[in-house]
Amino acid sequence: MTCEQLTLHVGVPRTGTTTIQSFLDANRKCLHDHGIFYVGPACLRSYPHEPGFEKEERLYGGIQELKQRLERNGGNRVLWSNEALSRYCLVKNAKNLQMIRRELPASRYLVVIYLRRQDHYVRSSYLQWGIKCKFYPGRVLDFNDWLRITLGDDFQNLLDANLDYPGLIQPWIDAFGRENVVIRAFEKGQFLNGDLIEDFCNAAEVPTTNCTFDVPNKNVSYNMELHDMLGMYNAVFEDSFFSAAMLQFMEHQGEDEFFSRPFFSRFAIPAKCRIEILRRCEESNRKVAKELLGREDGVLFREPWPRPDETHQSYGGLTTEKLVPIFLHMLQKQHGAIQEQHNRIRELERLVKQLNFAGVIRAVLRKMKRRITSLVTLGRNGANEEWQEKLDASVRPQDLSPRSSDAGQNGTCREKPHFGASTGSVAAGSH
Repeated sequence: MTCEQLTLHVGVPRTGTTTIQSFLDANRKCLHDHGIFYVGPACLRSYPHEPGFEKEERLYGGIQELKQRLERNGGNRVLWSNEALSRYCLVKNAKNLQMIRRELPASRYLVVIYLRRQDHYVRSSYLQWGIKCKFYPGRVLDFNDWLRITLGDDFQNLLDANLDYPGLIQPWIDAFGRENVVIRAFEKGQFLNGDLIEDFCNAAEVPTTNCTFDVPNKNVSYNMELHDMLGMYNAVFEDSFFSAAMLQFMEHQGEDEFFSRPFFSRFAIPAKCRIEILRRCEESNRKVAKELLGREDGVLFREPWPRPDETHQSYGGLTTEKLVPIFLHMLQKQHGAIQEQHNRIRELERLVKQLNFAGVIRAVLRKMKRRITSLVTLGRNGANEEWQEKLDASVRPQDLSPRSSDAGQNGTCREKPHFGASTGSVAAGSH
């Protein structure tokens, strides 16, 4: 089966991929109405986002499952978004990309890739994979130790760490052609109308008619104190570990405006380290800008570099002075949430009681209606013998004659004596 267009969103980590996927998930029906079948990371059980995705057999299984879902759901166009597609360990093997093209034939291919400035990428990666999700055994590493393990002592691991962007992009160009690869800089100032979702829909040629844009940002960073608390929790476990429930709880706390106050700390990489990262990636970024984007100035990212003399406020750790208000605020919020649930339960109980009372009234009215209907029916049927017999038996003829209580046995009325009457016997006795 050949589809009209196959769009591959190569979701480079820390470039808003989860936010984009949330938008696509929320508008799945709308996309389907436009003839687009969206496949997210959770759609393919045989190709989960976990180590091993670079193996050919795993990729093949995911593609076969995608084809089966496409046959069931239909759609002229396929939009496949997955962070796994951006891993260098996957794209460095040309057979993997050739397999995608061979097994998913299309009249047209479109590959969308977002790139984030490397110093921001490193900062966000440490918070996500160094603290929130501890993908390594042992204690939670501080930034310097984590950076040395990730990039190497002399930054020799830039390519494996997805920071050498020409090495990431070129395999896709070789497999699908330069004209079919769209490269975007992950900078708010370079987004269409300053909005990531609008920019992606424009790059991926996704129609937005009737789509909802009310989608919150995902995997956002929060203050360092909350990260530190989460890191202490993850440090309890010896192996690589992260708790989805705990991560969701902390992200919910991080959305609270209380934790955005200047009282709390934001994680920042020292300017000297940021400049060193950018210097190491400067030439490769210039190559992308000039050769792939056609920018004569060779500038891929417009944001100014940090100044060497830029002051850096180091994080002082999770002190008691910061821990106490954090816990008190969390307890107060939890108490308010519990109280709100109690109020809802009481309101539901009140409504249930009203419904039960109304039910009793309705049942009584139904019985009365049936009784009245029965009596009316019997009353209308004057020829009903049973009803007539009941009437005859219950009403005696003498009950119908006037003054029946004063009637004698012979049927004559017995007069009562009138006191003061002028009869002979009475008159004689009076004298």
